[in-house]
Amino acid sequence: MTEQQIQTKKIKEILWKYNFKIKDLIDSEATKIEINQLTKEETLEIYNILSRKQFTEYKKLKKDIEEYKRYRK
Repeated sequence: MTEQQIQTKKIKEILWKYNFKIKDLIDSEATKIEINQLTKEETLEIYNILSRKQFTEYKKLKKDIEEYKRYRK
């Protein structure tokens, strides 16, 4: 297994884990502070896996995705 495959697997696991936790917080009408804290934890875990260059690209992609999700219903 290559380094990129290992990173991909780890990132998927992190996103999967936090996706459900964040969704549960949103559904429970948690505060933005609670949701942001969980999002920061997710980002930190991802940061620890990726190189600096990869993480920069990840942040750009995440920003684009967030813009798309805001207008989605």
